[in-house]
Amino acid sequence: MFDKRLFSLTPGIGKLVAAKVVALWLSLLADVLFAFMMANLLVSVLQCAIWTAQGLDVVVPANNLLLALLTLLAVCAVKYLTSRSAASFGTEAAERVKLALRERLYRKMLALGLSYSSRVRTSDVVQSAGEGIDQIQSFFELFLPQLFYAVLAPVTLFAVLMPVNIPAAVVLLVCAPLIVLVVGVVAMSAARAFKRYWGKYTDMGAAFLDNMQGLETLKAFDADERAAADMDEKAEAFRVMTMQVLQIQLRSLTAMDAVAYGGTAAGIGVAVWQFLVGGVDMAGAMIVVFLSASFFLPLRQLGSYFHVAMNGMTSTKRIFALLDAPEPARGDAALPGDGRDLAVTFNAVAYRYADADTADGSIVDGSVAADGSVNADSDTSHASVSSGEPTGTDSDTSATATALPAPALTDVSFAARPGTLTAIVGESGSGKSTTAALLAGTLAGYEGSITLSAGAAINGATPDPAELGAIDLQSVELRDLSADAMTSAVSLVSSRSHLFSGTLRENLLMAAPQADDDELWAALELTHIADFVRAQPEGLAMPIAPDATNLSGGQRQRIAIARALLRDTPIYVFDEATSSVDAESEAVILSTIQELAQSATVIMITHRMANAVTADQVVVFDHGHVVETGTHTALMARGGVYADLFRAQQVIEHVGHRSATGARPAAVVDGPSKPVNPVRLVESAEPVESTEPVESAEPAVRNESVANHGQSEAAAPAGGIGALIRRLLHEVGPLRPTM
Repeated sequence: MFDKRLFSLTPGIGKLVAAKVVALWLSLLADVLFAFMMANLLVSVLQCAIWTAQGLDVVVPANNLLLALLTLLAVCAVKYLTSRSAASFGTEAAERVKLALRERLYRKMLALGLSYSSRVRTSDVVQSAGEGIDQIQSFFELFLPQLFYAVLAPVTLFAVLMPVNIPAAVVLLVCAPLIVLVVGVVAMSAARAFKRYWGKYTDMGAAFLDNMQGLETLKAFDADERAAADMDEKAEAFRVMTMQVLQIQLRSLTAMDAVAYGGTAAGIGVAVWQFLVGGVDMAGAMIVVFLSASFFLPLRQLGSYFHVAMNGMTSTKRIFALLDAPEPARGDAALPGDGRDLAVTFNAVAYRYADADTADGSIVDGSVAADGSVNADSDTSHASVSSGEPTGTDSDTSATATALPAPALTDVSFAARPGTLTAIVGESGSGKSTTAALLAGTLAGYEGSITLSAGAAINGATPDPAELGAIDLQSVELRDLSADAMTSAVSLVSSRSHLFSGTLRENLLMAAPQADDDELWAALELTHIADFVRAQPEGLAMPIAPDATNLSGGQRQRIAIARALLRDTPIYVFDEATSSVDAESEAVILSTIQELAQSATVIMITHRMANAVTADQVVVFDHGHVVETGTHTALMARGGVYADLFRAQQVIEHVGHRSATGARPAAVVDGPSKPVNPVRLVESAEPVESTEPVESAEPAVRNESVANHGQSEAAAPAGGIGALIRRLLHEVGPLRPTM
């Protein structure tokens, strides 16, 4: 009926349960002694009354009265002590189980590591660690000891009443198991109901958490009423399910009461009959009457705890499902060399998102940043995402959970060297964030090779991945690294880095617990946020509100980057770190990234093509493949995918700026080149020629050099500027909110 692994959670649980059962049994023996004494005392009192009525002198010895009084007091003391002891043992067992389970869950989440949110739902963990464990606590405190006691008590009472009167003892023993039959019948019908009950409870909790986290979004899109209606529907379904469970419980209690009272009445009736026919004396009949109810009370109490047991078992299954979740395979290798100046090499890497069903059938896909932030973004998402954390989306492709997902990455090869800035660009769904998640360890199970190498000089050169084998480097495969080595190698900063409620100092010290204030200020200086912090009355002790609501997007990102810098890892990955900030903050963040790239291996994933202009290397992704690699100048001269994306994005930006003022749309070109028709750019598969690529564009500021395409606004395609923008957006994917 229950999972035996519960007893192995912590030592001494079985002994505590057994101790409570023994305490309850001793309490029962005290009840038996009390019944015998009361029966004999009542018979003596009745006999004295009869003798007195007959005119006889009755003298009751004082010693007998004193002995009887002392015995009754001793019985009451034993009853009190055993009851307190039973409650104490049960509470201690329950507390140990609760602490052990919560510790196991916490350690399991730590063991899952960076891939935690891609394997379990936060709402499941929160509900299981809260009410789920409370239900198991009640199971150990109430139901389990009562289960053993309910078996022991009737057998003990049968052995006590056998010498008193065999027919009455047999009748009581035969009637007692009827309650067990009732419990069994109820269990068969209630198991599914309790499973559905807990499922609806967790679903409602997940929906509530999601709605609360996205309340501002719901308000902004005037969708709060629809969300409230959906929440009401889930709450009503849960209420109906709760009523069904209560009906089952009340029906079972009614049936058990009927058996208990009927059995007690049968036992008393047999005792009276035996007394009338001379089968038992008056004292014996009274003992049977006093103990008849005790035959059924333990079983009746067991039935009342039945719903606790069902909830506890359902919770146990869900908790052990979390505890049994597969952990990512990790090796025990350390970082190569001294753990500094590491080069990253992707060689024929492939990855496919697996269909990992959660408890409610949804697919969980997300990632946890190495700096402690939560990133539920996935550049190539092939499953319906369900996550308890705030999520941003970097995907416009999806597939049903039953369909085989397409490969997110196929034959991806490139290298990133220390002392260089590698920019990864491409349309949404091309595999950029999947690449970052693999490198950061938030996803596992890739094919091919991802190696970290030490020993190469910081010279800014980026050899072809196929040539790295000829270089004498100390290399370690990423999947062979230990969890500690992985987290100490890579810091990932996402577009939605999480800051915890508390103080700024507490958030920064998460990355470097031993850092002093000077080091904290140095990190803030590097991210150009120190002046803002100094302007606050509390300085480093300035409060951070929940979800950092008292900070702007740019301030939050700069603080998150400062926290990542404090970790001082050899590899940094910035996954759309500038996608939700203003132009000024974007420029500051890019400046920090460029400074950091002088001493570390830095990979920057961006949708803003202009941000890649000053990168030492640009890697272009397209549908999970690396289609181009090189510098901005070389790629623009090649006129391939990168050049098309770069020019198309410039056209859209300037169309947005000029259409807002009523000006004609203009195509942006790199220096003196042929005019570019934006419509042709979308409809034609041929690259637009360019005679002189841009070499000194500012990455954070939009290029203002434009060339008139020589056409009037009337010559624009049908639908006007709005139709043009929509068509271009369809081609190049979503743009930043600040564009």
